[in-house]
Amino acid sequence: SRFHHLFQQFLRERLRDQYGAAEIATLHLRACRWFEDRDLIEEALYHALAAGHAPLAADIIARHRHTLYNQEQFARLTRWLRLLPAEAREHHPELLLAEARIATMNWRFIEAAVFLDRAEVELTRSTLDAEAATVAAGELLALRGILYFWSGEAERVADVSRRVLAMLPEEQSHLRGLAHTGMTTSAYLMGNLDDGLAYLDLQLAETSPENPAFAWLLQTQAFLYWLHGDLTRLRQSATRLLQAGAAMELADQQ
Repeated sequence: SRFHHLFQQFLRERLRDQYGAAEIATLHLRACRWFEDRDLIEEALYHALAAGHAPLAADIIARHRHTLYNQEQFARLTRWLRLLPAEAREHHPELLLAEARIATMNWRFIEAAVFLDRAEVELTRSTLDAEAATVAAGELLALRGILYFWSGEAERVADVSRRVLAMLPEEQSHLRGLAHTGMTTSAYLMGNLDDGLAYLDLQLAETSPENPAFAWLLQTQAFLYWLHGDLTRLRQSATRLLQAGAAMELADQQ
């Protein structure tokens, strides 16, 4: 590996000897597009940043964040975001939403609220196309629903969850999973645990075990049993969740 590193250094020095900075940046951009087209996203990010195009790197992360959401790869998403300079993230509405999702995953709800407020402002100024804007609006609502749950606002949780399910297509499985969680947890907050569990049973019956949303629904079921103190059924749901996560290779569910 030592000689591999030295060879890379040799090639970089030869490149600098033969081409100017502008030409090298152009080559990096061509490499960036090539890697992104082949879903080699970390390599694409490296070349975008090497070309000095942090905004391009930010847009690449924004385009691919839902793939990581759906695969429960939040550690990887965090790593991608930390590759960017702060100025490339702080006014990018989709990346602010991604930061908010990571914050909620880590129970940092005050921080998440700040990111969501900033994202909402930036969305009013953005030039996203209609489809991306709709997804971002649904994402904002889904994440607000998490905060409403932890502040005990059951009716608001149910309201935003219904809106998310009406707005977002099936391929947004993670965000729709958050909305299904909202529907069930709002029932729990209203004292209707059995209704929430029945809703979950229906969704599980209608969701393929190969769909990442299936694991999310199981996680919600286990969460409800934990809240209710039903340790026997919590263990059953948790066992099914571990099996589903392993089958789908969901890194954060194993």
